Amino acid sequence: MKVSTKWIRICNLACAVLLAALLICQFLPFWTMPACTCTGGCEPAASKLEDPKVDPSCKACTVTYKWCKNLDKKYQAGIDSSKLKDTSKEWTVSIQQLTWLPTFECSKGVIEYFSDIFNTRDYEFMVNDIKDMPFFVFAFCAVGIICCIKFLKKPLCAFLPLGASIAAVIGYLTQPIFQMGAMWQVHLVVAIVVGLVSLVNLYECFRRAIVWLDPRQS
Repeated sequence: MKVSTKWIRICNLACAVLLAALLICQFLPFWTMPACTCTGGCEPAASKLEDPKVDPSCKACTVTYKWCKNLDKKYQAGIDSSKLKDTSKEWTVSIQQLTWLPTFECSKGVIEYFSDIFNTRDYEFMVNDIKDMPFFVFAFCAVGIICCIKFLKKPLCAFLPLGASIAAVIGYLTQPIFQMGAMWQVHLVVAIVVGLVSLVNLYECFRRAIVWLDPRQS
C-alpha cells in the first residue's frame, strides 16, 4: 500500500517536532550532584598530588582533586577556584552539558561520583557510558530536524529520527547512569514515539525500493 504525500509530510513534521523535544530534554537538568559535607577540610597527601587523602564522609570530593569549599589552593594545579561551583549546595547538570560543555566539576566530580556508585563486580562505569548516547542523539536530532523540514516530501528522512530513537532507547535502557536522572522515563517515551512515527515513512522507503528493484515495473 502506497503512503500518500500528505502522510509523508505529516510524519516528517511530527518527527521534526519530536526530535526537537528529545533534544530539549537532554539540555534540561538531569543529574543532581550532592552537596559537599566536609567540615574539617580535604587534606591532599603531602607526597604527591595524584594520591590525595579522600574524605569518605564527603561524596562531593573527587579522587584526583578536592573541589569542595575547603579545597587547599596550593593543590588546585592552576584551577581558578572562583570559577568552581558552590558545592556547599546541591547542583544539577544536563546530559548534553556534560557531553559538550564540561566544567571542572562536571569532568571530575560527576564522573568520579558515578564511578563510586557503579563500579562493582558485575559492572564497571566508563566515561563512554556517558558520552556515546548523547553524541549520537545530538547528531541525529540536529541533522534530522533540518532534513525533515527541508525535505518535507522525502520519506528517506525517516532514517534520521529512527537513528536518534535507537541511540536514545539503547542508552536509557542499557546504561544505569541514565536511569538515575530526573524523569528519564519521559526521555525514553519521547524517543520511542520518535521511532514509531518514523516507521510510516520508513515503510514507504522500502516499498519504493522494492518497486524500483522489481523487473516487472520496468
